[in-house]
Amino acid sequence: MRVETAFAAAMETLSPAHGVLVALSGGADSVCLFSLCRAYAETRHIALGAVHLNHGLRGDAADADAAFCADLCRAAKIPFYTKTVDVSAVAKAQKLSLETAARQVRYAYFDEVLDEHAQYDAVLTAHHQNDVCETMLFHLARGSGLSGLCAIPRRRGRIFRPLLDVSRADILAYNTAMGLRFVEDATNGDLAYSRNRIRHTVLPALCEVVPACVSNMGRTAKLLAADAAYLDDAAARAAADCKTPRGLDTQKAKELPLALLTRVLRTAYAESGFSDLSAVQTEALCDLIYRESQNFTLNLTASDAVCRGARLRFVPKIKNEAFDLELRVDTPLSLPCGTELLLSEDPAPRGYEDFARVRLAKDALTPPLFVRSRRAGDTLRQFGKTHKLKRLIGDAGLAADEKSKLFLVTAQGDILYVRGLATSDAAFCGKAEEPPLKSPIYIFYKDKGDAFCEKP
Repeated sequence: MRVETAFAAAMETLSPAHGVLVALSGGADSVCLFSLCRAYAETRHIALGAVHLNHGLRGDAADADAAFCADLCRAAKIPFYTKTVDVSAVAKAQKLSLETAARQVRYAYFDEVLDEHAQYDAVLTAHHQNDVCETMLFHLARGSGLSGLCAIPRRRGRIFRPLLDVSRADILAYNTAMGLRFVEDATNGDLAYSRNRIRHTVLPALCEVVPACVSNMGRTAKLLAADAAYLDDAAARAAADCKTPRGLDTQKAKELPLALLTRVLRTAYAESGFSDLSAVQTEALCDLIYRESQNFTLNLTASDAVCRGARLRFVPKIKNEAFDLELRVDTPLSLPCGTELLLSEDPAPRGYEDFARVRLAKDALTPPLFVRSRRAGDTLRQFGKTHKLKRLIGDAGLAADEKSKLFLVTAQGDILYVRGLATSDAAFCGKAEEPPLKSPIYIFYKDKGDAFCEKP
């Protein structure tokens, strides 16, 4: 049978060593997958379980679906893991659509179960060819690029989808042949949801024009995925070549073809700790880079793209607010200016390998210590003289975004260190490349956007 053959071929690429979990909603697709996985687990002698999330959206109907799934697992003597979450409340609190919130909560629960039960290697979901078509059409209508048109990946982390080469009609035929019972979710017919409108109106109309469109689009998605994988691999190499200690080298980046430059920018954006760089924003950045603009700032949704001297970095939107925080040994701090900071006697604490490190004289840092923003009239004692901080900043020629990142370390009211500018005579511990003159203590710091920068 087509379903069994396609499932077996897909599972050969997964080859779970210990076991799998089936995402079981009780609907036709997941019941089909559950049946296939039972036979697979028995022949391969691996663990099998089922996981079900009640989204708390359909009242008694949702409870009945959960009970159906529990009964199915009980009859098969298979472990059943379930949880109820008020997805509506999550969506409201996080300002998400119900569909997005449900998906995020569902996959978070899958991870939770996997983390708690080591006998399972992956969660299997019952996405199929029709889902691929619906996703492709939705992304096409939204103007997605190649990655969006690839629709649904076979594998993403610990999630695996073995039925992507099987149509909904194939699944229903399998269920009929096997005499399988399943439940119907009434919301699947609710045209208020965008995916349902595509499923019940757009795709059927397309099938009338091209009867084989479901299998044809599934094949196209696989071809596009192969192209995307090649481009992503090439872009990863290009991104590594463009990395510098101060950010993305735009002089090198401007030599890249558009297909690679867009991917390099998205990679840099994601590695800097942000998400959802839009197509419009990507196009604007590409235009600036191709026009050889070496100094610019572009306001993005969650960050700013800052280019200085042909070095591009993505930095958090700065909250220009004063701060004065107590600094304790081995207690990480997140500063309002977007900098992560740690004070430690350990010269190489775990997890801080890619942070900038400053060495100070321990005996000068008498508690209580504070880290704060600059103030009018700040001075620092260095080389036997008192220097105005404003003058030091002017002499260094700092740009506005660099000024916004400054922090000062103080003890007993005296400034001991100014980020990247100066260390007081009292806190000076010798040059970094030389043995310390005094017993040292270390400050580690990194801006959120530094994640993409190559470690110097």
